[in-house]
Amino acid sequence: MEKRIKYQKRKWIRMLSYLIILLPSLSSCGDFYEFDKQDAIEVGEMILGRENIDLMVGDEFLIPVTFSPATISNEEVYWFSDNEDVIVVDNGRVVAVGEGSAIVTAISVSEQHKATCKVTVHPRWSFNPYSFAYDMVFYADVTVHGEKYSDKMLVVAVCDDEIRGVAEIKEERGIRYILIRVYSNFMEGDEIRFKVYQRNAALVEEFPNEIIFDGESHGSLLNLYPLTIE
Repeated sequence: MEKRIKYQKRKWIRMLSYLIILLPSLSSCGDFYEFDKQDAIEVGEMILGRENIDLMVGDEFLIPVTFSPATISNEEVYWFSDNEDVIVVDNGRVVAVGEGSAIVTAISVSEQHKATCKVTVHPRWSFNPYSFAYDMVFYADVTVHGEKYSDKMLVVAVCDDEIRGVAEIKEERGIRYILIRVYSNFMEGDEIRFKVYQRNAALVEEFPNEIIFDGESHGSLLNLYPLTIE
């Protein structure tokens, strides 16, 4: 042990001696040379493509990352989740494993820049229609940000955040439409609103429509009820 300590001391003394000898040769006109970092370009800014994400249990989403300047030398990022009972993250891909919310943190290897994204994980939208006494029907045309309703979306009717109906894609007489059967335990009076979950965009949004439950049909094959988010 003593030999190792003595060896380390002699090693550091030699290194300091070399440094003292080299210092004069590293200066010119009183200024030290600044060595290039092998053309390395430092990160000026790191930005996550989303600040908030909505997922349902079992779904996943890749968080996009952009750097400024775009030609940086090292784009490696470390990812962390503050609640792995809700979200696990691997190289920017978040996977929803449980209901709740979590903060995903990204830290760049270069210059240690940090950015965060809040992830909310919703339960799968479902309900039991047999627990209600009345219903009404919507023959709807659904458009979200210019995109027609598809299996990439899920639309539900809600009353005070309780799910009262789930949209289905139908086709009749060559006409494609969205059927939403909405349920209530009252013949009339419930305020019904509509929400959409966009799987590819990892986003939940609410339509501007609001209608009072009345037990009637709304829209028809020739005049579909419009549900639109611009």
